[in-house]
Amino acid sequence: MSRISEAAPSLPAFLQAQRWFGGKSRAITGVTILDHAWLREDEAPDALAFIEVAYADAPAEPYCLWLGIRSAAEGRPVAGRTAAGALIVDVSSDPDSASALLRRLAAREDVPTASGGALRFGDVTSHAAEILGEAPETRTLGADQSNTSLGIGDTLVFKLFRRVQPGENPEVEVGRFLTNWTSFRGFPPLHGSVTYARPDGTTCALGVLQAFVQNSGDGWHYVQRHIQDELNRPGCWETRRDDLLALGAITAGFHQALASDATVPAFAPAPIAALDIIGWVAAVRDHAARAVRHVGDCGLTDDEAARLARALTRVAATDASLLPAVTGPGTSLHAIRIHGDYHLGQTLKTPSGFILIDFEGEPTRPIEERRRKQCALKDVAGMLRSFEYALEVACADARSRLDAVREALALAPTFLEGYFSTPGMESPVFLPADPGARLQWLRFWALEKALYELDYELNNRPDWAHIPARGLLRILDA
Repeated sequence: MSRISEAAPSLPAFLQAQRWFGGKSRAITGVTILDHAWLREDEAPDALAFIEVAYADAPAEPYCLWLGIRSAAEGRPVAGRTAAGALIVDVSSDPDSASALLRRLAAREDVPTASGGALRFGDVTSHAAEILGEAPETRTLGADQSNTSLGIGDTLVFKLFRRVQPGENPEVEVGRFLTNWTSFRGFPPLHGSVTYARPDGTTCALGVLQAFVQNSGDGWHYVQRHIQDELNRPGCWETRRDDLLALGAITAGFHQALASDATVPAFAPAPIAALDIIGWVAAVRDHAARAVRHVGDCGLTDDEAARLARALTRVAATDASLLPAVTGPGTSLHAIRIHGDYHLGQTLKTPSGFILIDFEGEPTRPIEERRRKQCALKDVAGMLRSFEYALEVACADARSRLDAVREALALAPTFLEGYFSTPGMESPVFLPADPGARLQWLRFWALEKALYELDYELNNRPDWAHIPARGLLRILDA
């Protein structure tokens, strides 16, 4: 498989140093280069390589590498060496390499792979083709953790997906639907996509080209700054209330758009059945049973740990207090496509409000699970949990003031006011009509999210495990 395959022995060490690699906590037993496609084959050849990473204690995972063969590293991460002594380097930050990929995208021509597959370029708008044809300046953007993003001039962004899973990536699918089938524009519109067609015919999304939206940073840093302002100058938050209302309103508009066209099967609202609820509740009960075993590792006081253990044991033992009230006379609720990983970091602050980004869902979950229709309030609960994270982090050195700041800022109530008071949200198919049932659903999905967060923090940021643990205490009134 040409010289690219010669990088395989050194790839485990290379992968462990990449911020987008998700297997850092696992023991890699081997890396296989399955296929590759040359983007250019001149004196500085570049290729997209498709690999499989094998682990000692977990299923293998597929990744995409963007590699080039060079005589010198010149600051680029080194992935290996060829037999002739040339370096195999990561070229994702190389402007010339970016230009080679973008020229392929603008031309919309398939590129064959070494093993009989193909790179396919689609969804390219005439606007994007014109911009790319002018060879605009590119730069690496540092915001993504699980992908690699390139800024293209001041108008476009290209995102390369590093985990390559078969199926329709929601980032592309949701962007295409919102761009072509709705009037919602609170997101970066789609301008192109890249797909890898495997030799066996299955397809995997590789990348997406989107509009660049001028912004002042993400919602997480925006809220953090203003919580700090409140800590330093109590009472100053009121001037930011309208921003939180706007965030709630654009979230509502997003859900309305996703539920707006029943003629597109992947986005048509679907009734939530009793079996759906039983499955969701069972998953939460199982997760609670597993979480009980790790309460002592969460950085809680002895009293907090004991209360949390008792509360989680009750959740694991019965589903009576968890079952959301969605059945009975006059009640109806539909599942829709949702964001799936909604939090402050998935929004950008703009002069006029916020826009929503990153529709991939939780990238560690299988594609089909991420594409599954869900209760819209799962997204809403995710944002409420994000507010709690923002408060806990900002008040880490002023914990005695946490409750007062939470009450003064009213992040969650203001966001919910903006969401539920948006025109058209009185009785949409994706919300229960009864306000009490809405609160039950929010509590249920907040519980589900906090359990997920606890597992994530224990495995990735154990020093933060106390945040979801204390969140669980609040959610369960323990």
